[in-house]
Amino acid sequence: MKKDVKLIICDIDNTLRSYPDPMSQFMINTMNEIHERGILFGLASGRPVDDIIGSIQPWNLTFKPDVVIGMNGCEIWDEKDQTLTTTDLLDQQTLQEIMELMKGIPTYPRIYQDGAIKGIPGDPMIDMSAKKVGRRVDTCDTIDEFWKEENAKIMFFCEPEHFEEVKEYCLAHQSEKYIAFQTGPILMEMCSPNATKGNGLKKYVEKYNIPLDLVMSFGDTSNDNSMLEITYGVCLLNGSEDTKAVAKEITEFTCKESGFAHYIHDHLFD
Repeated sequence: MKKDVKLIICDIDNTLRSYPDPMSQFMINTMNEIHERGILFGLASGRPVDDIIGSIQPWNLTFKPDVVIGMNGCEIWDEKDQTLTTTDLLDQQTLQEIMELMKGIPTYPRIYQDGAIKGIPGDPMIDMSAKKVGRRVDTCDTIDEFWKEENAKIMFFCEPEHFEEVKEYCLAHQSEKYIAFQTGPILMEMCSPNATKGNGLKKYVEKYNIPLDLVMSFGDTSNDNSMLEITYGVCLLNGSEDTKAVAKEITEFTCKESGFAHYIHDHLFD
C-alpha cells in the first residue's frame, strides 16, 4: 500500500455514492480529511462537469474538488485556475454513423445536449435518469437531432433482458473512430477512443507535474479501467470483474457500506 499519495481521484456512482442513498457523514468526513491533510482530491464521471459539480452540493464538503473530469475525459475542470477544457468530442459524421449502426437494435439512445438529456419517444427510463442528474428531458422529434452538433458520447439504455445481446453487439462493432463500454447494469456508451478518464487524468497531472505513481484512483466499472490502470487503482468490492482485474487492490466493503472511506482510514491514514 502506497503512503506517498499526492492526488486521490474517484468515480462517483457506485464508488462514492449508491444512488438514491444519501452520502454518509463518514464518507463526507473522510473526503474533508483528505483535503485537510494536503492531498489533492478529484472526481471523474461519465456525466458532464456541470452536473457533477451540482450533484455534490448536498454533500456540504468544506472544500471544492481540485479537479473534476466529466464525460469520461472529454471535460476537465481545474478548480485552481477556474478553467474548463473540452477535448476528444465525436464529430457529426461519426455520431450519425453510430446511430445508423444501432438502428434496429433494442435500445433507447440518449445524449446530453442543450442542458437536457435528449432521448427518443417511448423511453421508459429517461425521466428517472434525468431526475438523478438534475436535468430536464427533451424528446428528439427526428433522429438527426442526435448528430446536429459535436458531442462527447451517445448512451444506449435497454431492457434487462436485451442487455447481453446489446453489449455483445456494441463491443463487436467498435472502430478506430469510436469505442463501446459498459457503465451501468443496462447501459452501454460509445465515445472517441481518446475520450477516457485515464487520458483526462493524464492531462491534469501533466499540467501540474504530478507523477502518476503518486496518484490513487477508485472506481467500480469499465469506464474507470483506464484510470485505474495508470495509477494505484482500487476497485470497490461491488465492482465489475473486468475492473477488479486491473485494480491493484479491492476494498473490503461495498459502496453502500462506505467502502471508499473504510479503505482510506484503514490503509492510507495513520
